[in-house]
Amino acid sequence: MSESSEYSVGNIILLFGIIAGLGDVVYEGGRSIIPTYLESLNFNAFAVGAILGLAELIGYILRIVIGYLSDRNKLYWPFIIAGYSLLIVVPILGLTSAIAVIIIVIIMERVAKGVRSPAKSTVFSVLTKELGTGKAFGLYEFFDQFGAVLGPAIVAYILYTTKRFRSSFLILIIPYLVMVGFLIYLYQSTHTIAEQKIKELHQETMTEVSELSKSYWFYTGSVLFSTIGLFPVTLILYLGSSVFAFYQVALLYLIVQAIDGISAIVFGHIYDLSPRIVFPVVMICSIFPTIFISSIPLHNLTIAAIIFGIVLGAQESIMKAKISDITPVSKRSLGYGVFQTIFGLGLFLSGSIFGLFIDLNLSAVWLILLTVLCQMIAILLFVKSVEH
Repeated sequence: MSESSEYSVGNIILLFGIIAGLGDVVYEGGRSIIPTYLESLNFNAFAVGAILGLAELIGYILRIVIGYLSDRNKLYWPFIIAGYSLLIVVPILGLTSAIAVIIIVIIMERVAKGVRSPAKSTVFSVLTKELGTGKAFGLYEFFDQFGAVLGPAIVAYILYTTKRFRSSFLILIIPYLVMVGFLIYLYQSTHTIAEQKIKELHQETMTEVSELSKSYWFYTGSVLFSTIGLFPVTLILYLGSSVFAFYQVALLYLIVQAIDGISAIVFGHIYDLSPRIVFPVVMICSIFPTIFISSIPLHNLTIAAIIFGIVLGAQESIMKAKISDITPVSKRSLGYGVFQTIFGLGLFLSGSIFGLFIDLNLSAVWLILLTVLCQMIAILLFVKSVEH
């Protein structure tokens, strides 16, 4: 792909989507059975929610540092390559049964995402700007979700046939190696044009702002409360372990990822048409997973997973697109880093709080009240972000 005739937004989205998809085969495949794996090792709901939430938080905190370094030193590609390469830790789960190592590996997988995410989002937003941020991120997420569906499907099949968690993790080395090959090709194909476009946009916007705007901070606070009030998928899977076979729990996660991909495209298009309306709609939808998990029968958990997938698709498309639209490129990696760190704090608090509520066997009314309160605060903060 040269800088001229062969360069196109479609090619960029496809290449980024293939790599992200293969990466999702690896880490989403692993994540689809990690809650069940921990439950089989006698971890309780609070421990599962806290460990996975802490891993998310560490990965997101790292994004502030990476975002700052990316903007300051223009080291976008080294972070992208390092972050994807670190996914080798997921197949390593198949080589150990030591609790400490398992916890470290779970954290390192999130660290890998934290290393690559701000730089990747910045490069992608710059290269696909002409299409529209909502559509670009929505299409990217759609391609990405092919891997997010395929990974749990592969893992579910291996777990079903072998009854061995270790084999299910080890098989993921194959998509990892293919991903590395595509990553090398992506770098060789696009790094020159990406660096050129980033340099041009830096020169255009370097005098526009000296700090992140009030609108940015209200918006980020809105996403924080919305995330705290969304019942986490890890605990949906954990509860599923009591009514599903282990391989079926992986298939439940597959459903989440499939819905995510479709939702991302739909919400991405709606965002470009009407950004002020779409966010409150997503926040209201975020209430319903908690309502359905209040009763654990099979069909209720499935409905909760489907609705979570709808919300996740919105998070992965329009919430990222919004940051691109309210931050100049000279601050964009930092903007993504701070935003994703606060988002990670929301995931940690959500996993810990809801996990504790489950262990204490509190009435579902308390879970629903928490969810509604958080989403109402989120909507109010979003309205404030629009006013500034």
